[in-house]
Amino acid sequence: MRRRFTILVLFSGLVLVAAACRPTPVDPVEKAIGDLQSPVFLTRVAAARELGELKDPRAVGPLINALEDPQDRVRRFSARSLGEIGDPAAIDGLIKALDDPSSHIRFEAVTALSIFDRPRVIEVIIEALQDDNSYVRDAAAKGLGRIGSPEAVTPLTEALADDNPYVRTSAAQALGQLRDRRAVPFLILALRDHNSFVRSATALALGEIGDERALEPLRRALQDTNGWVRNNSAFALYQMNDDRGLEVLVRNLRSEEESPRTSVRGEAALYLRRISGQDFGFDAAASTRRRDEAISRWEDWLRERRS
Repeated sequence: MRRRFTILVLFSGLVLVAAACRPTPVDPVEKAIGDLQSPVFLTRVAAARELGELKDPRAVGPLINALEDPQDRVRRFSARSLGEIGDPAAIDGLIKALDDPSSHIRFEAVTALSIFDRPRVIEVIIEALQDDNSYVRDAAAKGLGRIGSPEAVTPLTEALADDNPYVRTSAAQALGQLRDRRAVPFLILALRDHNSFVRSATALALGEIGDERALEPLRRALQDTNGWVRNNSAFALYQMNDDRGLEVLVRNLRSEEESPRTSVRGEAALYLRRISGQDFGFDAAASTRRRDEAISRWEDWLRERRS
């Protein structure tokens, strides 16, 4: 009995020793915050990225400090992570980052700030529409559309004259999100932009706003040389209770116009499905024969709708 008791005591002691030696679980947030101070810049980059994924507000202060890091990539991912965490405590630090000499950091700062609907934030993002880098200006236009402040209407209409077509496209999209009728005359002019991306975005924006002044310009845009512009003009007209673009959408189902990511016929089919709730088996990637069979059903649908 004594021997058994001794063994039991020894075993219990070993368990206690093992428990005492067991490593304390590492807090991933605290570890990443510590890694922001690493002398190895790639470690600091990885830490800045991880803190954005963890989304813990404890990281906000250290990430704001990291916006002063000598390495661009650390500052870039710190700004991005602050946006992913979404704590308003980061606003002042991100605004300061808009003066960073690197356009990459300014881009990330504008994008991060775009989740905050605050007067000061709107003001600095409007100022960023004048940045000398087109990516930053593009991010500013997108951000103003996301925030949705009416104060952005005039600056965005001015951005429709930007020398970069992507900025003009984003400005048109943002104005569509704002749905402010003050933008309509400027968007009507933008329907004549020499870039088809701008014209496409403008047509959709006019459809979102729904002002009758856009009806005739959109009807003229049904004759655009670009198939995507015709599609978007037709859908915009439908949103304004004008069905005359439906024939254009059905006709565009036969289009061979394509880009690496989409096709005119595929987009036309997408809009027709939204409008009708029907599918008719159309597959933009199918053979011409199979597409023709589905198109004939769409043509029957259009005739019935008109009758």
